[in-house]
Amino acid sequence: MKIINYLMLVLTISLIYSCQQISLPTIVYQNSSGTEQPSAQEIRRYLYLRTGKLALIQEIASAEEIPAYAIVLTKNDGVLHKADVELGPESYQLKTDGNRLFITGGSDKSLLYGSYKFAEHLGIRFYLHGDVIPDKRLKSFTLPVLNEVHTPLFATRGIQPFHDFPEGPDWWTLNEYKAILAQLPKMGMNFIGFHNYPHPEPMVWIGLKSDIDSAGNVKAAYPARHFHTMENGWGYAAKSTGDYFFGAANWYPKDIYGPVYMDNRTATTYTSGQWGTSTTDEQTSIDLFNASGKFFSEAFTYAHKMGVKICLGTETPLGIPAKVKEHLQQMNLNPADSSVVRQLYEGVFTWVQKHYPADYYWLWTDETWTWSGNTQQQLDAVMSDMQIALRALDNVKPGFGLATCGWVLGPQQDRSLFDNYLPKNIPFSCINRNVGFTPIDPGFVAVNGRSKWAIPWMEDDPALILPQLWVGRMQRDAADALAYGCDGLIGIHWRTQSIAQNISALAQAGWSQTEWNPNQDKKMTQEEAVENSNKQERDLGASSYYAGWAHSEFGEEAAEQLAVLFTNLDGTEPSERQNERQGRLPRQAVWVDGPGGLKASYAKVPTAWVEVVKDYAFVDEMEALRPLIKGNGNIARFDYWLNTFRYLRVVGELNCTIGAYNQKVKEIRQIKEPQKQQEQAKNELLPLRIQSIQQLREIHRHLFAFINTYGELGNLTNWQQHLMDLYFDKPAKELTSLLGTELPAEALPDKVPVYSSRIIAPELRTAIDRGESFNMQVIITEISPAKAVLKYRMLGEKKYQTIALQTVGRCVYQADIPANSLTGDFEYYIEVEKQSSGTMRFPATAPALNQTVAIW
Repeated sequence: MKIINYLMLVLTISLIYSCQQISLPTIVYQNSSGTEQPSAQEIRRYLYLRTGKLALIQEIASAEEIPAYAIVLTKNDGVLHKADVELGPESYQLKTDGNRLFITGGSDKSLLYGSYKFAEHLGIRFYLHGDVIPDKRLKSFTLPVLNEVHTPLFATRGIQPFHDFPEGPDWWTLNEYKAILAQLPKMGMNFIGFHNYPHPEPMVWIGLKSDIDSAGNVKAAYPARHFHTMENGWGYAAKSTGDYFFGAANWYPKDIYGPVYMDNRTATTYTSGQWGTSTTDEQTSIDLFNASGKFFSEAFTYAHKMGVKICLGTETPLGIPAKVKEHLQQMNLNPADSSVVRQLYEGVFTWVQKHYPADYYWLWTDETWTWSGNTQQQLDAVMSDMQIALRALDNVKPGFGLATCGWVLGPQQDRSLFDNYLPKNIPFSCINRNVGFTPIDPGFVAVNGRSKWAIPWMEDDPALILPQLWVGRMQRDAADALAYGCDGLIGIHWRTQSIAQNISALAQAGWSQTEWNPNQDKKMTQEEAVENSNKQERDLGASSYYAGWAHSEFGEEAAEQLAVLFTNLDGTEPSERQNERQGRLPRQAVWVDGPGGLKASYAKVPTAWVEVVKDYAFVDEMEALRPLIKGNGNIARFDYWLNTFRYLRVVGELNCTIGAYNQKVKEIRQIKEPQKQQEQAKNELLPLRIQSIQQLREIHRHLFAFINTYGELGNLTNWQQHLMDLYFDKPAKELTSLLGTELPAEALPDKVPVYSSRIIAPELRTAIDRGESFNMQVIITEISPAKAVLKYRMLGEKKYQTIALQTVGRCVYQADIPANSLTGDFEYYIEVEKQSSGTMRFPATAPALNQTVAIW
């Protein structure tokens, strides 16, 4: 017995000793005024996530103080270390020397890039929607042997989130803005840009300088909007979220949902190119712009802290809101007079200057230029307006420059024409034509001596309700942009997690293309660029990307099979039919009055489900791999995509049913005998209607299962207010008339929830400011949970503190940790006890692996 006890003691000591074998280097830096300390905190945080151990951070004064085992963070000034190569302001080096790893940046910004590159060497991956941390913690740690220098291929790299729909930045909270902005440097990006339509949006105010007070508040304004649920624009029918079906109402805290600056300021009517009516209260509009100015001021100030440049602007010629025209006319000013337009631009630039640390204000040519071309008169008006804007900029001297953008690079007469007339310090940019199915404009080659920003579509709005896999296309566009001499690579998008692969592929292509671009060093002539743009191959191979992505996303067990599956679904087949906007991934969505209608709306002959069901065989193939996936995080990420593809399949099925319904209703309309028409409607239309309701319910069941972000919540609103209006609400009225009676219950949507209990955290910040309280909203789809709490502790501590989540409305809750309770970087998780039985946690890996937050 004594021998057994002795052996058990030895075993226990051995286990304790083995658990203590992880020895982490000390993280040192020399100057706390720049990004050295935040970089150190980030490295410590990611080491903690991978090892469960907390490394020591130490500020030192000289190289002599560097410990024997250390990660050294330094700018390339020679105090602690000097790189053995020249480093530009965006370049950095990771170099191991014995038991020391030197991360050297050419600037504060690039030092932060270097820190995140080190985290990638730990197996961590970064996306706009958040970080992916491997489920398995490291059992041991040694410094990786590195000797690498990274210099970007493009000076400007970033994103262009597009407004107008609930899937995009219209619904980003301030926390979500900051979360996304903090992810950009992790992905090596440094730019965010925003377009604003002339039917006014509240990010840009238009008016006279005299209507702005010294604090930047305006004294005159006009109706404007970002998307809220009680508006009727872009094909959406105004609807209270309380009237949503299938339990969707519970996912929104209030009936009129939208951005916080629109609260109680909703302009609900869209007519004649303007929001609001003649009875809209001007004070409401004034309050809206003053609130939005403060909101975006805080977001954009944070962007600069993260090393991200800000660009925003309007279309040219300047769109003047009706209320502004009235205001000018009351002052005996002619809105058509160039001097008055100059005064308006001076007002715009002054307002932007007082609110935002903007770097550029860009002027967009009208979208019709890509679809219909432009007249000489339109070109003359744009050229004149640009000169007016230049004079206004010179008068105001706001500290930012001008840039151009549009759906085309320039006019149809000559896409590079503006290069002959505008100063060389104005960058030129444009989004790809044909919602991204057309390659980068070869006209970029003819533009010289200025910055040129290519903007591929990371997703398109006609298919905004569907997943879109364009990794190969992102790589082709990035390769073309490089060959055409562009120094900017920016991606247009609305959603985040739904298109995570596309975003990260574009981000990576901004730094290196060696794995998939055999001609990375070649610059094309104009003739070569035109020939290149006419190639049928729209993509460059995505297999290498998906090999790494599948491994980090799902673990090693099924990575190879999943990489092949996703590669086969990515991009388009080489074809001359790009205008049909087809992809390898089934695509049954199209623009119908707004983003994401069904192709059945335009189908002359309906497609039978039996003919296309084979196109969705990959869903069952993926489902068969689920038993191989190990680890809660890997399973959660796998289920996200599995439910996305299940949803996609039922959307395809519904498209066929709606097509059959549309065809049948056309036939029945031709019947002249009322009784026969009624019989046909009952026997042939009603069964199709009931079938479509069943499919709609299934669509929502799968959609609820993968909503993780505000973009996917926007997809839910798209179904409730756009697609249901098109394919269910309006047809129901006609069917009721044809039947001569009310529809039976099974032919109508209901409000019975079709989702399971989940915790959704759409705003995942990983860094907050010093002195800032931590708060976050979560959706808990468990009605009246027995307990809902957030548990947190400082990194390295053992005991958790617990705070109760507070109800915001319906199934939406908020957690608040006061700033004085946060003494350092911390970790947290959400825990919910169900009324019935069982406990849910977020993240899926908690409490073994939690969300972490640094305080800078």
